Amino acid sequence: MPPGTLGISAGYKDGDVGAKVTAVAPSSPLKGLVKPGDIIMKNCGQDIMSREHLENKQEEGRELEVLHSLPCLERCAHRKNFANPRKM
Repeated sequence: MPPGTLGISAGYKDGDVGAKVTAVAPSSPLKGLVKPGDIIMKNCGQDIMSREHLENKQEEGRELEVLHSLPCLERCAHRKNFANPRKM
């Protein structure tokens, strides 16, 4: 990842590792690489626990580890009839 801002909005939960991407700016260097719902887990090997952890290495460049969301699994998890997944 090149130096500079990431151009994303992300949410954090106290005690949880990762930053959940909520929006990606059109000019973001991550556009096309991450999408809302993805979770950025690490920045240069360091667990992301806060915004500061995500912003580290801003001047040097970053190596990010991302857990990509799977929309199909999210939809399946919200089905009401688990016994017969064809009925919705």
